[in-house]
Amino acid sequence: MKKENDKKQYKFPMFDNEDYMKKFIGNFNAVSYDENEDIQTLKKENNNEDVLVWDTFQTDDEISALCSAINIIGETIDNTLEGEWADEEQEEQYKQTMKHLCRLSNRYPDRMGRKLI
Repeated sequence: MKKENDKKQYKFPMFDNEDYMKKFIGNFNAVSYDENEDIQTLKKENNNEDVLVWDTFQTDDEISALCSAINIIGETIDNTLEGEWADEEQEEQYKQTMKHLCRLSNRYPDRMGRKLI
């Protein structure tokens, strides 16, 4: 038996993730995106090797889910005291995940992919 609620589309709440953007990617103006800065950051992280970045078209719900994930993980990091992490690897995994989610949430969603060289 299906519930009547199964047909409703979930509406994500709005989140202000600007503080997480500042903390994890250093973007002090989180509402704008600088592709050149992104390219330089990726080159630095990948020892100047060629990197292929696939940016895909995103629906409003996918963008909202991404913002929700940033908020959920960010709150988990904020509410976990330094000594309470299971280990350093787990803490690093959370921080690296946040860095890439924050970066992804600011990329242009209308690019089919670009090679950063």
